[in-house]
Amino acid sequence: MKSLLISSIFFISIVLIGITKIWAATFNIDFLNLREAQPKTITLDAYLKIKAIDAWQFLNSRAFNISPVTIGVIDTGVTSFHPEFKGVNFGNSQANAKIDFGVFNPDIEKVETHGTNVNGIIGANNISATSSVNYVFPHMSGIVSGVNSLEYVLNNRRIDLSGLGVSTLFSSVKNIFELANSGAKVINLSFGGSVFNPAALPTFFTTFSSYRDIVFVTAAGNNNIDAKKVIPAALGDNLDNVITVGGSTLLDGRESSSNFGSAVNIAAPADAVHSPKFFEEPLDLIGDYEFFSGTSAATPIVTGVAAILKALEPEYQKFTQGLLMSPAKIKEILIKSADPINTGEPDKLLGIDCFNFNPLVHTGCQLNALRAIIWLFPPNTIILNQPIIEKQ
Repeated sequence: MKSLLISSIFFISIVLIGITKIWAATFNIDFLNLREAQPKTITLDAYLKIKAIDAWQFLNSRAFNISPVTIGVIDTGVTSFHPEFKGVNFGNSQANAKIDFGVFNPDIEKVETHGTNVNGIIGANNISATSSVNYVFPHMSGIVSGVNSLEYVLNNRRIDLSGLGVSTLFSSVKNIFELANSGAKVINLSFGGSVFNPAALPTFFTTFSSYRDIVFVTAAGNNNIDAKKVIPAALGDNLDNVITVGGSTLLDGRESSSNFGSAVNIAAPADAVHSPKFFEEPLDLIGDYEFFSGTSAATPIVTGVAAILKALEPEYQKFTQGLLMSPAKIKEILIKSADPINTGEPDKLLGIDCFNFNPLVHTGCQLNALRAIIWLFPPNTIILNQPIIEKQ
């Protein structure tokens, strides 16, 4: 299989493939005024929507056996010296990946941050109190750093997301190889591109198939088209170690630009997710943060929960006769435990296989972090002062 992968890497050097950046809309907001005016549409909304804070409370209230986890991120790099990453282990990230080079947005003719946002949603660590539930706005916790006892590594590799197809694809495959060798068990891919050469899909198919012990979490894209037309998102329908993430809103709608269809496995909030961005001292509590939107924002939310599931493997094995949290099992749990939603668009599905899904009513499946984490615990487990009654 590895020889086949090497052949594929060589082959793409002569293949013309167009990869277009999956734009994540970003915009600055006076956070303090917004918080005062609209207290239910601020920093924590995305986390509240997927019950991440409930999941943190559950995990932090008990002495669980949690193993370290390495998360790979292939993006524009990360502003590793941003205060939100104080104490975060970036492992053997490339030196040039510890600076966010951003990506040029032709619509506004400026370079926007991207990789820093993605890393922040996964693992920003500037928690303002001993409990991850207590924020001092706008400081934030990433999905994995909200679990107090979880040791994690954010291993970054940088690629150019400005649209040069062959070099971007080649870099992606090379970086996956390096991240796999570094021990990454979950890899975030908040990018993708349209396919106009049939060699593109087989190249990613071969690469992902070569590393069946890794969960690849990929963005569905923001083109308002069938995700089958975007790589690597299209593989969510073909491989059990690939999770393709669509974008939902805080009102359970489809984020208007999110791609859709059978390749989309699950949705997560893609509407104004709070995150850090480019940073220059001194810290500006408004200018050094932004609301980050699009499937590029939804994807790291799912990546974070997938990493928590992997880290809980030793604990789950107490109840499951040594069950391994394989990528296929993680994907199954995330989908089966998700909340069914009705986006009002039956022809633009965002997943169909989730908890209590009714095809006559529902059109998507939105991540539920709490239900995903408790999915394998026995029914008599007490959670938030209540026993788990029924999950299926």
